[in-house]
Amino acid sequence: MRTCLGLLAVISAAVVALTTVPGRAFASDASVSVASPASGVVSIQGAATPVAAKLRLLVDGSAVKTCAAAATCTFAWDTTKVADGNHTIAVRALDASNHETALARVVIQVVNAAPAPAPAPAPTPTPTPVPTTGTYRTDSGVYQVPALTRPALGVPMTDPVFGSIVTRVTDPSMGSAEGFRHEYTRLAALSADNTKAVVIQMTGWNYQVLDLATGRLQTIPGIPCGLDPSVTWHRTDPDLLIYFCDNEVRTYRVSTATVTTLAQLTEYTYVWTREEGTVSDDWRYAAVFGRRTTGAMEAAVVDLQTGVVIARNAGIAFGDWIGISPSGQYVVIQHEDATGTRVYDRSLTYLRTLHADATHEDFAVDEDGQDVIVYYAWSNAQTAPFGGRSVVAKARLADGATTELIDTKWQWGGHVSGVGSRGHPGWVLASDYRAPGDPQIAPFQREVFWLKMDGSGQVKRIAHHHSDVAEGGSIGKDYWAEPHPVASWDGSLVLFASTWGDSFTRYDAYTVRIQW
Repeated sequence: MRTCLGLLAVISAAVVALTTVPGRAFASDASVSVASPASGVVSIQGAATPVAAKLRLLVDGSAVKTCAAAATCTFAWDTTKVADGNHTIAVRALDASNHETALARVVIQVVNAAPAPAPAPAPTPTPTPVPTTGTYRTDSGVYQVPALTRPALGVPMTDPVFGSIVTRVTDPSMGSAEGFRHEYTRLAALSADNTKAVVIQMTGWNYQVLDLATGRLQTIPGIPCGLDPSVTWHRTDPDLLIYFCDNEVRTYRVSTATVTTLAQLTEYTYVWTREEGTVSDDWRYAAVFGRRTTGAMEAAVVDLQTGVVIARNAGIAFGDWIGISPSGQYVVIQHEDATGTRVYDRSLTYLRTLHADATHEDFAVDEDGQDVIVYYAWSNAQTAPFGGRSVVAKARLADGATTELIDTKWQWGGHVSGVGSRGHPGWVLASDYRAPGDPQIAPFQREVFWLKMDGSGQVKRIAHHHSDVAEGGSIGKDYWAEPHPVASWDGSLVLFASTWGDSFTRYDAYTVRIQW
């Protein structure tokens, strides 16, 4: 239906018919005006010249208003009370004896507006979606740790300093009075599809597979066993884990809860990497320390496809850790004496020394796709190549060439994790942890951040971890309060541990997301 609300055109009708009274002539003229088409409440106006004793307005022959001794007569007519279509509007001029002295009429069209539709119901309000990825900082400012309460379980929080999305994914109510956290910064704790994590039940010390979306926990059977499980995820299969157990290398398929032995090394009572080593990225080779029944220790390389030892060397000094590079080409041992960190080939032939003394370090893949070690240079011997400065550096395994990545200015130190360099070659994850009360006087203190490995000093600063370690006096150091951040294989997700101020009491795991 077409509507013409508010149409202002006015049609004036002259006298179109006169009612003749026998023997008497009309003494006045009449006129009527009304908008046409008409819709809603409109004004009908009648007039007579000279002034009549009465003016009467009519709609379709029925009087709607009478005005006495008036030159004009006006009536507000509600067209919604009549049907759409043509209607006759008339004005009659009457003398004192009610004789009609003049008549005017006009036919107008009524087109009522369609009834206004009922207001639509108010939409159900939807919560503002929480972003799934956040931002980061790239400057070198000093940012104090904000005073924040521990985030609610499973509720994403935007880090107020860096803008990343931080989510707490464990809680003591899930079955551990002391909480849950992952094992170490060098072990791939996140599945290939970033839906699951391996965590330790701190009360009871069981290893669990955690579904990050639902919080469901699944116990990995038989762990702990031996000295060092070093549980880590397959790089591409999100359902498969590998670990060491006594003298075996085993896998665990989560969906079927199936344990499979890849290698049983009967010549040893146990094999281990001392909790910091893992297997090559393709799961072809593992480098381990093996303890013979005589008690002697030796380095060994295992072919996981055949399940046999392909190289062993009893003459290599026992170390703080042993591991095989991402490509499987090099074996690296951090020795416990002043020998430092050394590189061997897969047959355990010595190639070169990367640096002196012990430190925190990890394998990574640099921007050229090369196997490297990234490490904190702390001791005098380690800092000597860098003018005596404490730095984070990388050493290429192929030739031992070193590159300074960033100057720590002797103000911070922590861990590095190279797992995420597989998805983002040339980047390594780093962190700093402090003792309670330590002042924040330098960048990166108490932070988790990405560090470029090309020597440019480029960083992506993503979160404060809120986890200081207690140390000194009779209290000692809370090792598990160290955040030990580790990235997913593709680098899109970071996992770290935090006591959030409750050292020796409460441990939780957190994830961090940024938009690369």
